Amino acid sequence: MGKLKRLCLIVFLIAAVIGIGMLAIQWFSFDALMPTYSFFAAMPWFFTLEAVLLIIVAIGVIYLLGKALFTPGIGRNLTIVRDQGSVSITREALASTVTHVVDAHTGLSVDRVRIQILKPRNPSINVEVRVDPGTHSQLAQLGERLQQEITAALEAFSGAPVNHVKIIFSGNAEAVTPSFTQNALAHAEHTPEQLSTGEKVAVVAVDKGKKTSQVATENEIDTQPEGDQQ
Repeated sequence: MGKLKRLCLIVFLIAAVIGIGMLAIQWFSFDALMPTYSFFAAMPWFFTLEAVLLIIVAIGVIYLLGKALFTPGIGRNLTIVRDQGSVSITREALASTVTHVVDAHTGLSVDRVRIQILKPRNPSINVEVRVDPGTHSQLAQLGERLQQEITAALEAFSGAPVNHVKIIFSGNAEAVTPSFTQNALAHAEHTPEQLSTGEKVAVVAVDKGKKTSQVATENEIDTQPEGDQQ
């Protein structure tokens, strides 16, 4: 859930509790809460605030009703209807395909696979797979490769398009060993030397014990006097 949706949900719940709660106190005349209600009802802004809260509740209810009516359902099977008949593929078969793709990489293991089959007129697939990377490193590149392979395998296996593939790497970071850390530091130290012409680099100059930094291009560095580059 994104931050905006989370904020809207919190606002909706607070508005529902306060707005509907005030109406309930007035409607049922709870003796224990009536003095508090009368105190706030005497404020000039009370009924304006109450109207705003009820409007927020109404908008939230309409949104939830629309989601319930128009959001595609999630089916147990992927069903493709043709003139000759229909073809159904279970979610377990799709999950097994994803597992085989991941297991083809040595050292990887699947912790969990979730398959969502959206059922509009043309069915499509969403995938979420949790993978233990073991001793593998460079997980960003590995995740992108798995996404491509899973998408290709499922589309070839089922004939339905894949909308979204989410890869979650979990488990212990076995790849982060002292040697791996040393190699990463060495790679970070050598990266600035392999920049292309015109690319921005960070230049650190030391002058009388004071350390300052500036950003220049490779062309500018080449044109600086030797004394300034040291």
